[in-house]
Amino acid sequence: MAVKWRINAVTGCYSTEAGSALWTFYGSDLPCANLGVIPVNNRFLLPADGIAFQTEGMLGQAWVRTPFGRISENDHGRSTWTLLLDTLNFKGPVAYLLPDYWADGKWTDLDGNAQPAEDFGKMKMSTGGGAFEWHTIPVLGVQEQNGDRHIRIPRMHMAKNRGDQTVLMTGFKSWEGTADLWDPLEALLQGKQATLAEQQLMGSNAGVKGECSERDEKLRLP
Repeated sequence: MAVKWRINAVTGCYSTEAGSALWTFYGSDLPCANLGVIPVNNRFLLPADGIAFQTEGMLGQAWVRTPFGRISENDHGRSTWTLLLDTLNFKGPVAYLLPDYWADGKWTDLDGNAQPAEDFGKMKMSTGGGAFEWHTIPVLGVQEQNGDRHIRIPRMHMAKNRGDQTVLMTGFKSWEGTADLWDPLEALLQGKQATLAEQQLMGSNAGVKGECSERDEKLRLP
């Protein structure tokens, strides 16, 4: 079975979720009112059922705030979070999330207020440690006569990909200000000539060395 990597944007206590531009995370058609993933790269097809890989290795990915999706020169209050991927044969932005997606997916509390009050379309982010979510783990359980319940999960095994170690995340990096990402993209969107840094951001690998650790192989896309 091939391993695939997918976007999953959820809001409104999981009442609204999108796994691609056209499908939900579980493969059903996405209602027009819930569209929120906007592809931006004509060199990369974002499959509705996830991204497959030709090799094993590490996938470079980041969600960063970019000028994509701005509706006017003064549209600085909204945040369009953009997915950047870094592989052996592709490097650059793939898609962004509409700021309106987070507002449309809110739910109304008993007082009639939209929740959550803040959303990703209006705020900035700060980087921190990584996190993982384990979905639907089978358990062994027993219930005593007094009602106490005991559960135990099976022993988990992770594939080793660096000698005798299992590496899930490496090469962590964060950006501050606009010089590294926002300004190069803004220049390109205005039709200005691309510098080497901008070529790297938009997918040209000529003369550019990746940030992934020398000990970790990058993935290759089909």
